Amino acid sequence: MIEVQKDEFSFTLPEGNELYYPITHEGRYSFYGLPVHVFSNSDGIEEFLCYFLGDHGPDIVTVHPIMIYMFVHDKPAGDKRTKPKAEYFLENKYIQIYGSTIGICEGDTSKITIFISYDDLENEYWFVRHFMRRLLMYLVYRRMDICAFHASAISFNNKAILLLGPRGAGKSTIALHCLRRGFHYLSDDLVIRHLSVRDNTIWGEPWITFIRSDELRMYPEFQMTGSPHTKALVPLWEFYPNLLKRSAELVGCFYLERIDGPSKLQSISKEEILSLVQRDLTVLKQENEAHFIQRAIQHTAALFDRLPTMKLLNGKNLIHTVDCIQAFIKGK
Repeated sequence: MIEVQKDEFSFTLPEGNELYYPITHEGRYSFYGLPVHVFSNSDGIEEFLCYFLGDHGPDIVTVHPIMIYMFVHDKPAGDKRTKPKAEYFLENKYIQIYGSTIGICEGDTSKITIFISYDDLENEYWFVRHFMRRLLMYLVYRRMDICAFHASAISFNNKAILLLGPRGAGKSTIALHCLRRGFHYLSDDLVIRHLSVRDNTIWGEPWITFIRSDELRMYPEFQMTGSPHTKALVPLWEFYPNLLKRSAELVGCFYLERIDGPSKLQSISKEEILSLVQRDLTVLKQENEAHFIQRAIQHTAALFDRLPTMKLLNGKNLIHTVDCIQAFIKGK
């Protein structure tokens, strides 16, 4: 038995967990172009997994699949407002806890084991998305030559733009307005570059997005997805199934900055944009973080050297902002 304790939380994990939770579901999915093989004790897990991982799409075939064992249990989820998420390392494992859901990553074997509360599976999609992504990203960093951007991405005629910037700069908002104008949507919050691929392809997960509840009024088609939480989860594959893409060729990088006047593009040096985005190049604190940061910085510098980099001054007229992006892409 493995006893996991963090603050007031404790959870006992049975060794040889397959004996306790017989496998009834097996399926293949994809995460940012990486193959993911899932086993579960729940036959009803399929819809949930497609919601977060998408159907099984094209893989980066040079890697072995990530293995996920997801066991649904009936322990009450508890009050998450008083039981915040915890993450830490124990015996060479990365462990993440939220309520009665626990995830364990074994980086050397590319294996994730998740014991997930049935309540979370049914009611807490808004947090489970981030929970699963952090577990997967830990493995991705451990085993792959990748560079992850805290960014949104859209494409037009298979030419993609990376939307960079700090929290609140408008990355998700602009991407959604581009989607409504007929652009293809790649990703809301995280974009990946595979270093093993020599072209300028970027990868995203376009299936869902999060919108602040107080901004839902801007998107009347999404009102049905309102949530009592600070952000509402929107299943884009239900509303725009033909405008979602996993990957596209990157043709430009925009750093967003909010202004009161009209939107416009202006030049920005490679050095300046690199310094602005360095702090957002990693998504997970870990023991050997310095190695990943350095690798990400080197790769990003090389990427910016061969692509146009611009500052997009984002005004209040989002129609004009999208016009600026579309004009740039059409010139490529």
